[in-house]
Amino acid sequence: MNEYLPIIASLFTITLGVLGLFFPYKIANMVGIKEKSKIGKSEIRATYGGLFLGIGISCLIINSQDAFMVAGLAWSSAAVARLSSILIERYYQSKNLIGLAVEAGIGILFLASML
Repeated sequence: MNEYLPIIASLFTITLGVLGLFFPYKIANMVGIKEKSKIGKSEIRATYGGLFLGIGISCLIINSQDAFMVAGLAWSSAAVARLSSILIERYYQSKNLIGLAVEAGIGILFLASML
């Protein structure tokens, strides 16, 4: 069963990438940021689109514990950074907590291949 969890995480990462690439306004709203210019929209497409697509697709192509571990550590690092931000800023709003849960959850799904 654990071998399927990183595949699920890869597909979820790809889905987020597709949303970021083709629907940057939706992603911006979802994560609570505003793009003020075309470069802002480009940044959303690149980071939330291209980067997530690249990570998810690469994991499916490589299909190894090493690839899943790298992706899992990246997502987990994002969760640790967000948790640090939540504690430092004392900003416990739902979007921030949901973001933390999503990042930690995807990280755990990727790292499940190590168990």
